[in-house]
Amino acid sequence: MIIKTKNLILKNLLVFNNIVINKGSFTTTINLLSKYNEFDLACEVFNSMPKYGVRPDLVSYNGILDACKKGRNIKVAMKLFDDM
Repeated sequence: MIIKTKNLILKNLLVFNNIVINKGSFTTTINLLSKYNEFDLACEVFNSMPKYGVRPDLVSYNGILDACKKGRNIKVAMKLFDDM
């Protein structure tokens, strides 16, 4: 079940079962949000990575670009592609 509240998703991402904050946990969350059509929230999670000391890698960028594609958000996808 996807929780629709961004604060709860981020809270669960960071503290649920003492999960380690790393690229994998963020990328998994981004991919799940994309799968359930939560494209804006996937972008928020991606943008929060540096705040927690996690630098996006190729897999993270691939996940967020896929979310942008599914959400038909070409402008954001192009900006992210340029930032890579």
